[in-house]
Parts: sequence; C-alpha cells; structure tokens
Amino acid sequence: GEGNIRNPYQITTFEEFMYMASKVNEGNNSQNYKGVVYRFADYSLMTDIDFEGNEFEGIGTQSNPFKGYFYGNGHTISNAVFSKALFNYISGDFLIEGLELKNITVTENEGALFVYDGSKGTFISLNNIMATDCKFTGAGGSGLVYYGAEYGTYLFSFRMKNISYTGGGLTTALVKNTNYPVEAFYGVLINSSCSYLCLNLYDGSTFTF
Repeated sequence: GEGNIRNPYQITTFEEFMYMASKVNEGNNSQNYKGVVYRFADYSLMTDIDFEGNEFEGIGTQSNPFKGYFYGNGHTISNAVFSKALFNYISGDFLIEGLELKNITVTENEGALFVYDGSKGTFISLNNIMATDCKFTGAGGSGLVYYGAEYGTYLFSFRMKNISYTGGGLTTALVKNTNYPVEAFYGVLINSSCSYLCLNLYDGSTFTF
C-alpha cells in the first residue's frame, strides 16, 4: 500500500500493527520512502490482532495526533489492556470502519474503547463496529468515544455486548464529552452496565436505535 485512501497501507501481522502505532506516535519526522507521514496515512487491517493479555499504549499522542482512516475489514483486535483507548488522540477527519474489539480492558480513569480525545478532530466516524466482552477498571469510562469532534461524532451500525464498568464514576455507553453533535444510527446495546447512554452533549444530537 501507499498510505492513501485508494491504496492504504496493509497490516498483515501483529508486528506490523505495532510498527504502525510506533511510527504514528513518533510524529511528522516519521515517513516512508515516498515522504508520506505515517500519522497522516490510511491503513487497512488484513488479519485479526491478538495481544495475548499485553498492554497497548494506544495510537496518537497529544503532540502527534493521528489523522487518517483505519479500515478493519471485519477483523478483530482482542485480549489487550488499553491505558486510554485504541486511538488516544486524533485530529482532522477520522474514520474507523469494520472493526471489532473483543476482551479489552481499559485501565485509566475516563478512558474509552475506540477514541479517547477527538477534540482536535473535525469529525469522527465509526461505521460497522463492535465491542464484545470488554471492561473498564478505571472510573468514568465511555464505551466508544470520550471527547467528541468539533463538527460531530457519527456512529453508524454499532453493536456493544457485555461491557462492564467496575471502576465507578459516571459512565457512558457511547460518548461522554462534546460541545458538538453526536449522531448514532442502528446501534445495539446488550448487557452494558453503564450509568448513561451519553453525557454533556450538544442539543442537536440524534439517536436512532
């Protein structure tokens, strides 16, 4: 792949996934031989990723947020311990499509499964995603996104099953903090022990389950 929307980088092994994450977090000086900056690139997951119980620090940092698309192609990331989320910090237009998270533990307070801080993003779009058998051991977790994006957070066709929140605090199933709209369509929540569906939302948010 070339890292663009027409020909995204293909991730075929656990090692390639970890390499991608490290290159994104290194920032603008980390680029391929064609000059494509890794944190601005698009990626396509071609296999399931099993962390076998190991910790994962997440993709994107405050100084080097991820700005790109991530295509899961129906694959699963499983058995990981996240500190904040799969994607910690994002910016610009951001998409996750066709991805399942399974048996994930989020340990820090106010973490999320998919995106921790999208406040620097123009929009967040999560399409055809699933979360199964996941738990929050830190307080105040949010199932999908903690901070939403400037022009909206869009959740389309999602399924969350057996999500537990054992750390206490005010917990949410979808999005916790955003001054901008959230639109959620065709969602399914099964056995989720959260306090609220969402918190601190823009008045124009829309939910269709």
